[in-house]
Amino acid sequence: MVDYNTYENFVQHVCETDNFTNFKCHPNYTYMLEHVSPDLGMKYLQLIQTNTTITEDQIQQFCSMNDMIGNPNKVNYGTFTCSPTSLRYIWFSHKILSHFKTFNKDSYSVVEIGGGYGGLCLALNFFSSHYSVKLSDYTIVDLHWPSKLQNLYLSNFSLSFPVGFHTANTYGEHINTKDAMLLSTYSFSEIDDVHQKQYISKLFPKISHGFIAWNHIPIYNFGFTITEEEETPLTGGYNKFIFF
Repeated sequence: MVDYNTYENFVQHVCETDNFTNFKCHPNYTYMLEHVSPDLGMKYLQLIQTNTTITEDQIQQFCSMNDMIGNPNKVNYGTFTCSPTSLRYIWFSHKILSHFKTFNKDSYSVVEIGGGYGGLCLALNFFSSHYSVKLSDYTIVDLHWPSKLQNLYLSNFSLSFPVGFHTANTYGEHINTKDAMLLSTYSFSEIDDVHQKQYISKLFPKISHGFIAWNHIPIYNFGFTITEEEETPLTGGYNKFIFF
């Protein structure tokens, strides 16, 4: 079972004290998030360079923007220094936005289960125009204090779409949408099955398509026809990229 208590208590302290100076490098945070290793970061960078049209200038711009808050642990990758986690967000953005483009919609409403500090949301905002994908709105469903952190963190940036926040104990029940794209990176599949079932019951009827970075447990039928792809780079035995 994943220990969320230490993580949520630390995030509460960060929010209540308005002390965002070093939260990304604190051990009470990095055991949960912002813990991509230097070597794994290099693998993400190489994947971005060889499989996308994202330029090195765009990579540096996003990493600089995302890394300016919270003092993450940074690694020198030759021509620039950044958090390896920021490189993961770029790679995930490529996988997600490439998937979105296959549906040829004018715009996409997004619901993310488990939003970290808001890094994926920030990355999708940054790279969406590069993929000619328009995001109309973005909702993050998460625990109470992480939701507060996401709101505070993302308020430092000018986003091209409105962002809403719903606490996880509602399981997205009150989100007003009928055709949303679901995102979850290492969250949905690692929470207890009782919570997964609540999301399947209350949120998933409002979802049409999505992307899950699956971990922790074997894949099972959660109500959609899916395409599985081995996670690249592979970071765990059960890990897959799930597209639907």
